[in-house]
Amino acid sequence: MLFLMGIFILILFLISNPQEVSFHFLMWKSTYRLYEVILFGIIYGSILYILLSGHIKDVLRKKKER
Repeated sequence: MLFLMGIFILILFLISNPQEVSFHFLMWKSTYRLYEVILFGIIYGSILYILLSGHIKDVLRKKKER
């Protein structure tokens, strides 16, 4: 149920934020819609979490074997 509520809140954020956002990073300039930025952050964060949690579990397992 908590997962479904989170998805619902995410959809509300995505629908309610159609304005554009400008990024200026060093020499790179770009403009995206805010919901694209939110989706990218969620996808990137979940992939990073999966990778890091697997790595941390391996480190803890190796430390426990010693």
